[in-house]
Amino acid sequence: MRKLTLTAFALLLAGLHSCQSTSRVGYSDGWVKSSTVTYSFDGPPALDQVRGGTYHFTVENEAGESTAAIPTFEEKGMNAASTDGADVHVEVALGSVTKGEPGAMKLGDKWYPGFEVSVPYEVKMQEADGSELTSSTGRYSNHLTFRQFPGFATRDEAVGVLGTVQRLAGDGIDEQAQSGAAEDAVNYTNQLAASLFEEQSFSLDVPVVRAAAGLDMEEAFTLLAEAKNPAEVREALRAYQRIGMNQFKDDGTPNNTANYGVACGIAACKLMLRDLGGAWEASALAHGFEPGGDEVTQIRRVIYRQELETGIRVIPERERELIDSRMKAASSLEQLFSGRGE
Repeated sequence: MRKLTLTAFALLLAGLHSCQSTSRVGYSDGWVKSSTVTYSFDGPPALDQVRGGTYHFTVENEAGESTAAIPTFEEKGMNAASTDGADVHVEVALGSVTKGEPGAMKLGDKWYPGFEVSVPYEVKMQEADGSELTSSTGRYSNHLTFRQFPGFATRDEAVGVLGTVQRLAGDGIDEQAQSGAAEDAVNYTNQLAASLFEEQSFSLDVPVVRAAAGLDMEEAFTLLAEAKNPAEVREALRAYQRIGMNQFKDDGTPNNTANYGVACGIAACKLMLRDLGGAWEASALAHGFEPGGDEVTQIRRVIYRQELETGIRVIPERERELIDSRMKAASSLEQLFSGRGE
């Protein structure tokens, strides 16, 4: 539970950052100290003269490996090739299927059983020499509703048959989820490929955690605050990842606030790398540790704005609608008060 928020302003002389606000917010296991960092980067496209070049794209899941085409690369004059000798290597690795809590959906006057399935995935793009072009993570999710049943009068009756549904379906549910995840991941990979041909010019204001519930992260924060290019941001990301989200209090119970701070730090790094999918995944972990935390709420707003700017969509539809409505409400209030001040 949040207790109190304190805010101060400090001058940061290093790097490209002129001013940052420093906040201290109290949560369930202690205080979180964070500062807003402005990261600006201008650079040429990661890929430019590629006509006649080659790429190799594989999608890997628990059943094996398959190859696929990337329309953006084809449009730019690149050709699919075998692993050996390809100029660009692209890999998608699908994770395991996760099933949500049993549920039901009401259609008309009947209830039908259903639940959500999700599959995480990771995308990596590298040049032939192994240097990274971009990487990202994403998550496919889909709510399955079984309408082949005649429907039930109550929700409890519909939920009660889900065990039977899963037994009858066998491996079909997992296979369907893996297939949907592969299609989703291929589409996302194509969006990432398109971003490689764009000028890299952007500026972000992101809250970055420096300490949380007794866990000092100042070294990782400094690396990120002083970063001037993606390589230095990756160094800061590795620093937060080394700290890890497996922090405990003296009594042996999980230190949720410390773990929240690390997750926010990772999300901030991934945002600065423009890994929107990875940033959203990290923000979901942070939200799990401290639901509605100030820092993760701000980070999610930045992800939302980056979605609008880049056209790369990573936020689940329901979450996006919620953020959109809150952003519009905040904008309306701002216009209302600014109008009164005229």
